[in-house]
Amino acid sequence: MFNKDGLSLICSYLEKKLALFNHYLSITKKLKENLESNQENHLDSLLSERGRCIRRIQMVDFSMEKLLGGGRESSLLLSDRLRLLISSYASRIKNTMERILFLDKEMLALAEAEETNIRAKLLKLQNARRAIKSYCAREAGPPRFLDNSR
Repeated sequence: MFNKDGLSLICSYLEKKLALFNHYLSITKKLKENLESNQENHLDSLLSERGRCIRRIQMVDFSMEKLLGGGRESSLLLSDRLRLLISSYASRIKNTMERILFLDKEMLALAEAEETNIRAKLLKLQNARRAIKSYCAREAGPPRFLDNSR
């Protein structure tokens, strides 16, 4: 069983994790807005911020594992109050993660549409280059005669 300090520490970790997921969600929303408005200049900073957020979430997870001791035995020792608390935080985190997943799928669809568009543009450019190249004068080599001996 955990004492009051352990319980408050677990709550603080869960609060921190929920706040980090909400921050991740807000970054994902900004990223989607930038993709929709074709503002690619801020994508690097937003993606790196998302990476930092993921690393911080992993650090919180590691700290919680260390505190709880990991393994199935430690989860059996948790009080009902603590289990209820953890499950409420877990459901809030799950809801946030589902919203993030939905936004990620929308961004993926936007990126795939943009990829298709870019491929079509590149194909048109390539075809235009070939057409121009076919009309250019070719370098003539020495005349070839059929009756030349080798």
